[in-house]
Amino acid sequence: MFGLSLSKLILLALLVGIIWYSYRLWGGKPRSQNRQPPPKFGRGSSQETIECPVCKVYVVATKLKNCGQKGCPY
Repeated sequence: MFGLSLSKLILLALLVGIIWYSYRLWGGKPRSQNRQPPPKFGRGSSQETIECPVCKVYVVATKLKNCGQKGCPY
């Protein structure tokens, strides 16, 4: 229907491969720069939260402030 033969498909795959490899070799960033370092998790990175009984919002225990609603104890 479109006149695609096995030889044309192989040639197309070869051209796409050459273009992709050329981009990676000259135009793209090196693979070592694409990767980000893993996030560092350790002790002290978590914070305790407290739920406000009025507004049902969790707030950090060290940064308590009044939410503005009537009866909020924080």
